[in-house]
Amino acid sequence: MKELVQIRSLTLETAVNVVLSRVDSDKGTGAVREENNLSQSQNSHALQSQEQLREQENKGMALLFQHMETMTVEFAAMKQELQDIKAQNEYLKEVIHTQEKKQAQLEYDRSDKENKRDEQLMSLIRDMQETKKMIAATEEKKSWIAKLLGK
Repeated sequence: MKELVQIRSLTLETAVNVVLSRVDSDKGTGAVREENNLSQSQNSHALQSQEQLREQENKGMALLFQHMETMTVEFAAMKQELQDIKAQNEYLKEVIHTQEKKQAQLEYDRSDKENKRDEQLMSLIRDMQETKKMIAATEEKKSWIAKLLGK
């Protein structure tokens, strides 16, 4: 067989077939056939093992895809939640802005009312002082006239 492969440049498989064809069925081909059967059995077992590995890989991939789908759904839900929160924030900003405007208007109105009240008080005080002056002037005239007439 070595000679067939090295010298005649046959492939290993072809050399094996040539050697097997030359061996008589009585002189030990049974052992070679048993070895071939054992080799085929090992190959068959290896193929079954590879098939089992492929099945396990497929199951693993299916689980991975299922997990990815779950994560995609959760991501979409979280994205929607974030959009809802953003919308709520915008609404709250508007409410705060409106409240600040109302508060500023209330402050302005309160200040305006205080100023008007102060002006009315000052006007009333001036009127009272003027009235007191007029009363004092009238009393002074009466006392002057009374002094004139009384003398």
